[in-house]
Amino acid sequence: MLGPLISVALVRVLGVPVEAPPGARQIGQWVIGATLGLFFSPQVVPHMLGWWPLLIAGAMFAIAFSYVGALALATLAVASGARIVRCHDVAETLDAVKVAWAVAGVNQGALTE
Repeated sequence: MLGPLISVALVRVLGVPVEAPPGARQIGQWVIGATLGLFFSPQVVPHMLGWWPLLIAGAMFAIAFSYVGALALATLAVASGARIVRCHDVAETLDAVKVAWAVAGVNQGALTE
């Protein structure tokens, strides 16, 4: 899975206009879901139940990591000159940008909430 990810990312960074065909994402999700589903059997379920605390901890870590990453990327976008940033956590993103501006010594006079 990493090979296609890296090659498509590299091609896109080089400026080649690559787009997925309509519906390709949904088909890919079906393929991955079916492939993962094949590994679940009655023998696997008891083993998974023994690992549930670790599975939940991993899921919570992934959620927290993506939240912090989104704040960091929005802050970097503003620091790089972006005038508009689309985000779902507006108040938290605004706070992160204000902190970054304060650290950098940027005048926040034009900032509107």
